[in-house]
Amino acid sequence: QGGAEAFCLVTGEIAPVERLHPKIKGVRGAQSSGASIISFNHDAFESFGRKQGDNAPVSERAAFSYTTALNAMLTPNSGHNIRIGDTTVVYWAEASLGKAAALAAERTVSIFLDSPPTDDSEGAKVRYKLAAVSEGRPIKDVEPDVREDTRFYVLGFAPNASRLSVRFWVDTNLGALYQRFTDHWRDLRIEPTPRKRTPTVQDIANESARVITKADGSYRKQFDTVPPLLCGHLMRSLLTGQHYPRTLVSTIIMRIRADSHVSDLRIAALKAFIVRKLRLNKQLTKEDYLVSLDPSSTNIAYNLGRLFAAFAYAETSSRAERNATIRDKYMGAASSTPRRVFPILLRGYEHQRSSLAKSSGKSVGAGVNAEKAIHEIMELLPGQNDLPASLPLEDQSRFFIGFYHQESHFYTKSTKSNESHQTKEQP
Repeated sequence: QGGAEAFCLVTGEIAPVERLHPKIKGVRGAQSSGASIISFNHDAFESFGRKQGDNAPVSERAAFSYTTALNAMLTPNSGHNIRIGDTTVVYWAEASLGKAAALAAERTVSIFLDSPPTDDSEGAKVRYKLAAVSEGRPIKDVEPDVREDTRFYVLGFAPNASRLSVRFWVDTNLGALYQRFTDHWRDLRIEPTPRKRTPTVQDIANESARVITKADGSYRKQFDTVPPLLCGHLMRSLLTGQHYPRTLVSTIIMRIRADSHVSDLRIAALKAFIVRKLRLNKQLTKEDYLVSLDPSSTNIAYNLGRLFAAFAYAETSSRAERNATIRDKYMGAASSTPRRVFPILLRGYEHQRSSLAKSSGKSVGAGVNAEKAIHEIMELLPGQNDLPASLPLEDQSRFFIGFYHQESHFYTKSTKSNESHQTKEQP
């Protein structure tokens, strides 16, 4: 267009500068007519009399190139974009090693980032590949055509008025990205395993939603209560291998304290936050840390969570009618101010124990299991007066992890015992 020439910030060449960059379309939440990454629309943003694109000189050719490429990759079904929360993610591989290697790399990454297919046969293939990654197997076992040194790029956009803000930008190779995926799923690993398929970033973010429990025991999530920036922060943690956002942990703990809904994936997210922080600080002593019940753990917060689960199990086993359980009344306070709450719980358990002693059938066995667990856990804890007055955020996470492990142990043990009993009774 013959505009004034200047030093292009992208190519490093002297060339005509683009005054108004073309719009980028296809970003969720942005204007349907498109939005700009680079634009200046107020005098306060214009320095030394420079107008519009002169403030950030990009040549006409570079501006045309990047906007055309992004608009092509942002079209539906292009195979180069996914939507996660409020963030639109664009990804592509460099074709310098061959187009086949680039396509294989893009196909592999899309499996890791996108929601699993609904088709059963395709879903089985995806589950196999995700399992291979989570087990740390070589990338050639996932995609034989993929080369680890293939350069890979991931760009995250979020709408911001008439502009686009760059949420994250990752420039790496496929081998490093593959290792970050492996670390992510190892960090999330917990037993019992949360659901059959590997959770996506959106699944994890959705665990921060408020949960409404219905009268029949079912529940629903209010997805509009998920923090709007959380998906972008989570995706950046996954792609860069850095710490998980603290917002994720604080929001999940706040939700558990409010709704008492301890789901497998909520606990997996809390566990992942702790394990990743320890690993990055080179303080992780073993790979299976906090994966399953650890009866030998001396961590006070973890054992307090186990003890609370034992009290709740004993209360449930007594089958007495009550308006609210200790889980409803005390879980939030027990996880934050244990010195104030646990003496009350201990006194309540003494009454509960006498009720269990008078019961019959399955309640007797449940009472014995609870009594045994409580005795073992109490041996690992200090006296009531020496309990922590309050627990910081990470220890509150350990409390809920301990609760989940112990509760799962009780009910898994009960299920196996019932199955064994039924097998013996069969002729």
